[in-house]
Amino acid sequence: MHAVNVPFNDDEGLLSTVNDLGNKNSDVFEILFRQHNDHRILFSRLASIAITFLNHKLSFRIMIICGYFNLILLGHALFLVYKSFNKDALYFSPVAWLIFSPIVYATHLWSLTGFEQSLSIAFSLYSLYFLQPSRQKTWYFSIPFVMAATLANLDGLSVIPLALVWLITQKRKREFWLFLSFLVVYLFLFFANYRSSTVMEFSGPWQAFLEVSSAFVLFTGSAVKILSDSRVYLVTYALGAFILIVYLGFVVSRLFSKTDKKDFIYPFTFVEISFLKLLSCALMIALGRVTDSLANMLAARFQIYSACILALFYLFVLSGLKTSKLKSWAFLCFGLLGLSLNFLSYTKYQNDVTYHVEKLKADSYNFPNHLMFIYQYSNGLDPAADFYKNYAFSNYFKNEKIFRHGNLASREVPSQIIFKSKKTNNSFNYQGSNFPIISFEISNLPAKMPKKNVFLVLFNHEKTEEKPFIVAVKHNYDGWFRSVLNKNEQGSLWAEFPRKMDGNLYDVALCQTNQGDSTAILIAKKLDLDSISEE
Repeated sequence: MHAVNVPFNDDEGLLSTVNDLGNKNSDVFEILFRQHNDHRILFSRLASIAITFLNHKLSFRIMIICGYFNLILLGHALFLVYKSFNKDALYFSPVAWLIFSPIVYATHLWSLTGFEQSLSIAFSLYSLYFLQPSRQKTWYFSIPFVMAATLANLDGLSVIPLALVWLITQKRKREFWLFLSFLVVYLFLFFANYRSSTVMEFSGPWQAFLEVSSAFVLFTGSAVKILSDSRVYLVTYALGAFILIVYLGFVVSRLFSKTDKKDFIYPFTFVEISFLKLLSCALMIALGRVTDSLANMLAARFQIYSACILALFYLFVLSGLKTSKLKSWAFLCFGLLGLSLNFLSYTKYQNDVTYHVEKLKADSYNFPNHLMFIYQYSNGLDPAADFYKNYAFSNYFKNEKIFRHGNLASREVPSQIIFKSKKTNNSFNYQGSNFPIISFEISNLPAKMPKKNVFLVLFNHEKTEEKPFIVAVKHNYDGWFRSVLNKNEQGSLWAEFPRKMDGNLYDVALCQTNQGDSTAILIAKKLDLDSISEE
């Protein structure tokens, strides 16, 4: 229900694919397999081509919905892991509560996430599925799934060393050498003309070890970041450390057990190697992203990894317990945790999701009318209008009355409204921006101010004939839990955006888009954007 037909950030790569195929700028193979940042996104491109062919235009809403169905494929892969040691479907339910929930809300909002991370994990688990000792006659089916994992997202590469290690520990020399021979050729082709867009700069080996290790533990426990805003690092570090310590405890216990290991160097199970696959993804992301910011480990687009790490940790623990009583306790604990995270994600993320959607809707108006996005490309140039020839911007603002400046010119700002503005060059949402970031906070609003379909409209005071800019607002409560208990709490409104528009003086109005201009509230008159002080 939150999917909107508006391109977001890296979605430009999908439009480039469709445009280049239509223009025949390159051969089809080069277009499908070329790099997108650090990744080769074959399946995202195939989906965008198919949707454009069937719909005559590229619809990002359709692609988001299709990408969400990839979670079913991921759920099936996780179910195969579960079936390798347990046939009772009930104990699988905590996994479903984690995967099919708003915890992974990025897959509901961004077309690329459903065709990159979700498929990369699913294909990696399928490839490991065919390397089980019980699947020796069909082991070669793992090869196409390894290729698929790497062509969905670069993180899929992490399955390769695990697959080789698993073959070695099973003493399967023939399959190991065949698999390795193929991979040498495949990786040579995969990295042909490869250019990394990520520059990792560490002050030294010890500093690199500390930073990557810290980021790795944080990423491992990031499924519970929802529990606290003020202590988000504490709770995620705690869960990450707990998961890793418990896993190492199982490993040590197994090493000292008297189980007969004559057929295996080390008896990796399917569930354990799958769990290690997700940990290897965490390590890859920690290595590649920690130099930008430690906060990247908590990014919404990575939460599908976070949920899968917790889900596979549960399956690993469940598979290692010996008695039905212990298994029941594990099911109860993880079930309550999964349900709690599910409930919290419904309540806590609603405001963030609404704000994200309304930013995209605002840009669906800003670009056609000003040839610029307000919320995107803050560190580069906006594409030209012709770039969107295979896409049609949706009109989410059909009530043109709110865009009329005339009636507002004669009004005054209500005396009770408190309006604050500041400028910053250090914003988490717009890191490296070439534009100053402006932040607004509006409080003491009328009690009847609606909580939906409300936007800030910025009118150029000196050029009243020009169409205004639209800025999305976010409801800013004292605490998210308090807002759940008190639905009538108004709170304040908050907005943050790169200052990309020309002109200095703007009249700022708060408008409800499904009403006429008579409902608009003047927030600031002749606001000088250049005079806004820095924090």
